[in-house]
Amino acid sequence: MYSSIKIKDYKCFLKENDYQGFDDIKPINVIIGKNNSGKSKLLEALAGIVEGTQESMPFCVRLEKMLKNDDTSHLFSSTSYSYDFPHHQSYWDTIGKHLSNHKVILEKSARASNYQFSFQPNLDLRLACYHNIINQHLNSPYLTEQFKGYRFLHLRAERDINKEKINYASQVTDYKIESNSTGICSLIARMLNDEQGHTAKLTGNNGKEVNWKQYIENDFLSLLNEVVAPEITFKRIYTLTGANNLYEIYLEEDKKGGIKLSDCGSGLKTIIATLTLLHTVPRLSNNYKNIFAFEELENNLHPSLERKLLKHIKKYSVRYPDSLIFLTTHSNVAIDLFGKDINAQIVRICNDGCKSTVEPAMSEKAKQTLLDDLGFKASDLLQSNCVIWVEGPSDRIYIKKWLELFGGNDLEEGLDYQFLYYGGTLLSHYTANVEEKKNTDSLIEMLKINRHSYVVMDSDKKSSEDQLKDRVKRIQKEFPNAHWVTAGKEIENYLPTEALHNYFDSSQNVEQFSFFPDIYKNIKKVETFDKVKFALDITKNKNYTKENLAKCLDLHEQTEMLIDFIRKSNQEIC
Repeated sequence: MYSSIKIKDYKCFLKENDYQGFDDIKPINVIIGKNNSGKSKLLEALAGIVEGTQESMPFCVRLEKMLKNDDTSHLFSSTSYSYDFPHHQSYWDTIGKHLSNHKVILEKSARASNYQFSFQPNLDLRLACYHNIINQHLNSPYLTEQFKGYRFLHLRAERDINKEKINYASQVTDYKIESNSTGICSLIARMLNDEQGHTAKLTGNNGKEVNWKQYIENDFLSLLNEVVAPEITFKRIYTLTGANNLYEIYLEEDKKGGIKLSDCGSGLKTIIATLTLLHTVPRLSNNYKNIFAFEELENNLHPSLERKLLKHIKKYSVRYPDSLIFLTTHSNVAIDLFGKDINAQIVRICNDGCKSTVEPAMSEKAKQTLLDDLGFKASDLLQSNCVIWVEGPSDRIYIKKWLELFGGNDLEEGLDYQFLYYGGTLLSHYTANVEEKKNTDSLIEMLKINRHSYVVMDSDKKSSEDQLKDRVKRIQKEFPNAHWVTAGKEIENYLPTEALHNYFDSSQNVEQFSFFPDIYKNIKKVETFDKVKFALDITKNKNYTKENLAKCLDLHEQTEMLIDFIRKSNQEIC
């Protein structure tokens, strides 16, 4: 596959400009920009390249590929005599192998039929005499048709699933789904009403087969529930025909009658359309070499559903690595989810009123610029997630590790939850009181920052008989189901004995109400205790395990309560 795809001389991507597009191609490619910046135009050009219609489209194409041994080894085989090339193993060893790791650049002008080739770096003297022969080979379909066998499946921002007739004239494996979702109802209706026992593969070449009706009723319905549950769980999907032989999709919840899809929100239609393109179309043709282009999936989707749908796409990309996914969006959720993913990239499209340019946007500074471009305020971003309030950075390190160990690695910081710091005694300046403001004018209202807030506090008790400080008692009352007061003096009192013994190479224990900094300084013979550095070190210790942590006071119970709070916060649907 190509490592870079760029265009120019197409609408807002002007001819006199440099090529614009993707410096690198990732499994998931997120395109962000203001309205009318050129996002859809870039996808249109990509569709032309993939579908092989570029000869009739007025734009220039620039592709890059790093040559591998497989790309050139058959130049030296006995079948390549037409290239007048030396066909001997010694020539492959002394010349052929040196073609690898050369970047080849393929450029084609508007409406041209062939690509022109160049190399970076230039071929060395040993290869220069074969330059024309190499070009002849590379100009064959072997490299220029790298997208051969791929389908371009497109879902535009303007989409809807409406009643349709069943199209029996078309082979179901060639079923055409339009970019506005036309064809989805017809396809699902045909599969549900199939009487010929057609089958569809579940998981590709190695998957078992089920008939079409079973696939929609069981497997497709499970995929749908995976995204919309637990707030909604459908027990049945079916179609009914009405006037003019138009079929309509119905969804049925437990103890409720069937609901017409046309009476449901556009968000649910978006989910069904996306799942149809991702799963149903590839399974019918047993072809998982697809390039998906999804435009603004966030439209009319609650942030929690959007996150779940994007997570589903992320898992799909890992499961089917032959597929490429391109997303256009105005959503910060996509930035949060894919901004730190090594298998994804974010690019920014800017338009100065005349021309559009494309640039990568993976640095933290670039991502902040993106948020500014899209008009997000800090409060907008925080409202989309659950917030865990902690005293300081070391608390974050411990709690994040506990969430990873007890939550099964399915909760992501910055997406499902995030941390905010209240700074120890400064807790006295915070409140959950947003209704009755008696004597609270000087307090910071935590629920206005995020209504899904959970507060973790040190007890600061030196013994079991000590009383909690007034500020802690007040927060307990204001957050009755969303607080955690440590069972020991501080968060360090949850340190597992096995990890401590290994870390200190001693049998030193930390009791429930002991002051850990003093213990550390005494053992290490130092004057200061760096809480953050220690937290980073100890959480990487081989004995800092789920099993050992589960024995630490009430840590397991409290962590499970926090996990439950995070999940419920992210499942909430408007």
